[in-house]
Amino acid sequence: MDEQWKNDGAENTPKEQPELSQNNVQTAPSNSGKKDNKSKAFYQKWWFWLIIALVVLAAIGSVAGGASTEEEEEEPKTEIKYYVGDTVSSGDLYVTVNDIRETNYVNGVTTDNLYIILDVTIENRGNKSATYKQDCFILKNGDRTYEICNAGIYLPDGYWLQIEVGAGLKRNTALVYEIPRSYVYDNYYLEVKEGWLSSSAKVYLIKPTSAE
Repeated sequence: MDEQWKNDGAENTPKEQPELSQNNVQTAPSNSGKKDNKSKAFYQKWWFWLIIALVVLAAIGSVAGGASTEEEEEEPKTEIKYYVGDTVSSGDLYVTVNDIRETNYVNGVTTDNLYIILDVTIENRGNKSATYKQDCFILKNGDRTYEICNAGIYLPDGYWLQIEVGAGLKRNTALVYEIPRSYVYDNYYLEVKEGWLSSSAKVYLIKPTSAE
């Protein structure tokens, strides 16, 4: 009986808990050793400096373009004027106004206005024969235009309707225009134009020293 009580008492005696060593204690990891993951400032980003570079290049281009525009504005184009005796060209058509005459009578044909006769040399510097019609030779005074009139047929070398000139050849002819008596030569010019796609040339008329 005494032995059984002893055994039972031994079983009910609480067991000693093992001491916790310092090595067995696990502590929560500290955040003090981690690197700072904060994002970089915007001026440290590569795209920020790319935008700055593009803005600078655009500003330089704008300044350069503005400077060139100012230079062009400072140098206005001046028209080169051609007069009687000068040769002008439009495409392969070359024209020289050799002389100017004025009259109201052309071989039996009279007018109450005034005939202006232009003695011209027409040259074809193209590689094939060309036909030049009346609209190649228009006399102008401001907004007014004058076409070649029929009185030219009464002159030995008068022009009428059209003239054909071979490749590399020249022909002399007379262009006759009827204009008002009240005129100022300085305001009139002959416009030469080979065709619709060709640029035009001007010959300004000067008042002749004598009249018929």
